[in-house]
Amino acid sequence: MFFNASIANTISAIKVGYIAKQSLVQVPLCKKTEAVLNKLECLGAVESFSKVVILNKPYAKIRLHYKNGRPAITNLSFVYNKKSRFSFSLGNLRKFQKNTWNTVILTTTHGLLTIQEACAEGVGGFVYIVITI
Repeated sequence: MFFNASIANTISAIKVGYIAKQSLVQVPLCKKTEAVLNKLECLGAVESFSKVVILNKPYAKIRLHYKNGRPAITNLSFVYNKKSRFSFSLGNLRKFQKNTWNTVILTTTHGLLTIQEACAEGVGGFVYIVITI
């Protein structure tokens, strides 16, 4: 998976939505954005998302997740960069997994995976998104 500005824009929209205490944010939808939103939904970083079509263009309507009036996440960062990628082999992933409080999403040959999923599937990958829950 390669860098796509739509992912960075989606992460920014979610962060701004949480700061502004919005319940919904809307972003243009593409396959990469949908894959990221599916993973964020599974991890509880967003409550849900639905696909909508506006003027013949696909969008994602993202429902943000709050616990006791506070955002379900404290930080969400898009860190993937073609020039300075953080690559982890399987051995390094296991060490990193033990020493972090963050949830890390990797881009791998098996798609977007958390560190735990990548270790279970026996693959390494590049750090894509970091979530602090």
